Amino acid sequence: MPRQTDDRRETTPALPEQSRAALATALLRHRIALATLAECVCDFARKLARTGVSRPEILAAVHEIMAELHVSTIEGDGYDESLDSMVVWCLDQSALATH
Repeated sequence: MPRQTDDRRETTPALPEQSRAALATALLRHRIALATLAECVCDFARKLARTGVSRPEILAAVHEIMAELHVSTIEGDGYDESLDSMVVWCLDQSALATH
Protein backbone atom coordinates (compact mmCIF):
# COMPACT_ATOMS: atom_id res chain seq x y z
CA MET A 1 0.00 0.00 0.00
CA PRO A 2 1.52 3.37 -0.96
CA ARG A 3 2.14 5.99 1.67
CA GLN A 4 2.55 9.71 1.27
CA THR A 5 5.80 11.35 2.34
CA ASP A 6 5.48 14.69 4.13
CA ASP A 7 8.52 16.39 2.63
CA ARG A 8 8.06 15.70 -1.10
CA ARG A 9 4.38 14.94 -1.35
CA GLU A 10 5.12 11.85 -3.40
CA THR A 11 3.81 8.40 -2.81
CA THR A 12 6.24 5.58 -2.18
CA PRO A 13 5.42 1.92 -1.75
CA ALA A 14 5.24 0.82 1.87
CA LEU A 15 7.75 -1.80 2.94
CA PRO A 16 6.25 -4.78 4.77
CA GLU A 17 7.27 -4.85 8.44
CA GLN A 18 9.16 -8.15 8.07
CA SER A 19 11.16 -6.75 5.16
CA ARG A 20 11.76 -3.49 7.04
CA ALA A 21 13.17 -5.43 10.02
CA ALA A 22 15.37 -7.56 7.76
CA LEU A 23 16.65 -4.46 5.98
CA ALA A 24 17.40 -2.70 9.29
CA THR A 25 19.31 -5.75 10.53
CA ALA A 26 21.30 -6.03 7.31
CA LEU A 27 22.16 -2.33 7.42
CA LEU A 28 23.37 -2.60 11.02
CA ARG A 29 25.50 -5.65 10.19
CA HIS A 30 26.93 -3.84 7.16
CA ARG A 31 27.89 -0.81 9.26
CA ILE A 32 29.53 -3.00 11.90
CA ALA A 33 31.47 -4.86 9.19
CA LEU A 34 32.65 -1.56 7.65
CA ALA A 35 33.79 -0.29 11.06
CA THR A 36 35.73 -3.52 11.64
CA LEU A 37 37.26 -3.33 8.16
CA ALA A 38 38.27 0.31 8.71
CA GLU A 39 39.85 -0.51 12.07
CA CYS A 40 41.91 -3.36 10.62
CA VAL A 41 42.92 -1.43 7.49
CA CYS A 42 43.88 1.63 9.56
CA ASP A 43 45.97 -0.41 11.99
CA PHE A 44 47.82 -2.06 9.13
CA ALA A 45 48.32 1.18 7.16
CA ARG A 46 49.57 3.09 10.20
CA LYS A 47 51.94 0.29 11.12
CA LEU A 48 53.45 0.36 7.63
CA ALA A 49 53.63 4.17 7.66
CA ARG A 50 55.54 4.13 10.95
CA THR A 51 58.18 1.93 9.33
CA GLY A 52 58.65 4.39 6.47
CA VAL A 53 56.56 2.68 3.79
CA SER A 54 55.20 5.19 1.23
CA ARG A 55 51.48 5.74 0.63
CA PRO A 56 51.53 4.11 -2.82
CA GLU A 57 53.27 1.06 -1.32
CA ILE A 58 50.76 0.95 1.54
CA LEU A 59 47.86 1.08 -0.92
CA ALA A 60 49.44 -1.71 -2.97
CA ALA A 61 49.97 -3.83 0.16
CA VAL A 62 46.35 -3.40 1.27
CA HIS A 63 45.08 -4.32 -2.21
CA GLU A 64 47.32 -7.37 -2.30
CA ILE A 65 46.07 -8.63 1.06
CA MET A 66 42.44 -8.06 0.13
CA ALA A 67 42.92 -9.93 -3.14
CA GLU A 68 44.59 -12.81 -1.30
CA LEU A 69 41.67 -13.05 1.09
CA HIS A 70 39.18 -13.06 -1.80
CA VAL A 71 37.01 -10.53 0.01
CA SER A 72 37.72 -7.55 -2.18
CA THR A 73 35.53 -6.22 -4.95
CA ILE A 74 38.65 -5.32 -6.90
CA GLU A 75 38.31 -5.94 -10.61
CA GLY A 76 40.51 -5.32 -13.60
CA ASP A 77 43.60 -3.39 -12.64
CA GLY A 78 43.07 -3.83 -8.89
CA TYR A 79 41.90 -0.30 -8.18
CA ASP A 80 39.29 0.08 -5.45
CA GLU A 81 38.47 3.74 -4.83
CA SER A 82 36.64 3.19 -1.54
CA LEU A 83 39.48 1.11 -0.12
CA ASP A 84 42.02 3.70 -1.26
CA SER A 85 39.95 6.46 0.34
CA MET A 86 39.86 4.52 3.60
CA VAL A 87 43.66 4.10 3.66
CA VAL A 88 44.28 7.76 2.82
CA TRP A 89 41.82 8.87 5.50
CA CYS A 90 43.53 6.67 8.10
CA LEU A 91 46.96 8.01 7.24
CA ASP A 92 45.71 11.61 7.24
CA GLN A 93 44.11 11.15 10.65
CA SER A 94 47.31 9.64 11.97
CA ALA A 95 49.34 12.57 10.60
CA LEU A 96 46.97 15.08 12.21
CA ALA A 97 47.27 13.32 15.55
CA THR A 98 51.07 13.59 15.52
CA HIS A 99 51.13 17.36 14.85
